[in-house]
Amino acid sequence: MKYVKTVIGVLLIYGFFHTLTSAQEWEWEKSVLGESRSAKAVIHTKDNILYAGTYPDATIFKSINDGQTWNSEISFTDSSQSHVVALFEASSGDIYAGTVPQVGSKTNARIYKLPYDETKWIELPSLPEGTGSDSVLSNRMVRDIVEDSEGSLYIAVRSARLYPDGSAWPKGEVWKSTNGGEAWLTTGTIGGFYTQYIRSLLVKGDNLYASTGTYSEGEVYKSSDGGDTWEKVGGRLVRASTVWTLAADENGTIYAGANYFYKMRNEGENGETWERFPTPDGSDIRVLKMGHDGILYAGTMKGNVFRTADDGDTWELIGALKQSTNSFALNIYDLIESNDAWYAATAMRPDSQSNNYYGTIFKGKEVEVGIAETQLSPLSLKYFIYPNPVPHGAFAHLDIALPQNTALIDLQIYNILGQLIKTVAFDQIAPGAHTNITIWDGKDMYDRPVANGAYLVSLRTRDTGKQIKRINSKLIYIR
Repeated sequence: MKYVKTVIGVLLIYGFFHTLTSAQEWEWEKSVLGESRSAKAVIHTKDNILYAGTYPDATIFKSINDGQTWNSEISFTDSSQSHVVALFEASSGDIYAGTVPQVGSKTNARIYKLPYDETKWIELPSLPEGTGSDSVLSNRMVRDIVEDSEGSLYIAVRSARLYPDGSAWPKGEVWKSTNGGEAWLTTGTIGGFYTQYIRSLLVKGDNLYASTGTYSEGEVYKSSDGGDTWEKVGGRLVRASTVWTLAADENGTIYAGANYFYKMRNEGENGETWERFPTPDGSDIRVLKMGHDGILYAGTMKGNVFRTADDGDTWELIGALKQSTNSFALNIYDLIESNDAWYAATAMRPDSQSNNYYGTIFKGKEVEVGIAETQLSPLSLKYFIYPNPVPHGAFAHLDIALPQNTALIDLQIYNILGQLIKTVAFDQIAPGAHTNITIWDGKDMYDRPVANGAYLVSLRTRDTGKQIKRINSKLIYIR
């Protein structure tokens, strides 16, 4: 009986590794907005329309076909604006946009609104109602827009405020409107003298959160009374000078993206503090978004898109966004989920002296791909995976010696149905390297133990001609 089982197992494995196997991979494509233009914001409306805000021409583009084509909706350059950095759809269906003025301009940043089911954008007041001796002199940036469960709008601004001694200094503030932006009120003071930016806003239940950019440590503040008062929550985000983005899951965990990744349990209600972890690629996390699948997605300043299903303990690289194959990575400023795809707003200026701007909207989605076995000659690539079979509780290792013309990109593990189990990113191990790497602990990307059986280990390599090849091997896991 043991012999029969072994033969059947060998036949199954042979069939699996010698036929075309389907699996899921992420594919990203550029959704072009035009030359010398970057994208800073993107939203998807309940009517299945995409809007994107650009830089340096402060234009809003619109797509009604999932990003296949874009049309210029409106430009705000005539109002001396250079960026559209905030786009938001309210529960009413109204669309709001926030801008940044051109460098050197003395005009205010603007706030615009497209009422639902209308075609004309209207300009809203750009300053709050008067506040007496400490009045706001100007509004230099509208960074974020959110709405609470009561329908009140909140915007994150960088203003210039007049102080009692007659000096005027930049100040990060949150303004509130209870009438659709027809009038704005300042909320309570956030942070100290050096809090010059409010970078991100988050509504979670009855609480409103605001993250800061300062000259000291990063901070996150919470208001439970509609912005009247604010308190610092979770303590300092150590070593974070700018907290770019906030997100939350259904369990009350708050996430913060900066030059580190931070998380705080139970919304800080029980005295929890921020936990700090390295970012997945060593660069700042610029945007965090919760997906419809309950998984956290992140975009970084190295142009990488990651996702994590275990609160950031492990990250899966699902996209590396560049202008072209050989060009520099783009900063990811915004991410939005639409139907079965994700859209990323990207931007980059090569240097401060350049007038060329790079970046656009990228569309990414999981697609089925075929994986055919491609075994290279031992003379061209030497590797082995051990132990094989992998017993429960042990780790699988990859020992590989690369030829001088081949770099190792990543490794993916699939089950017998062709479903992706795990991705291990190597950040391109250099040609000619000989290395030994721990690759698998018998768990899937969600940290769940896998079943007994045969698995496909698929290595991706790139030669000097930029051609990518897959090299497949079988691996048995025994529980």
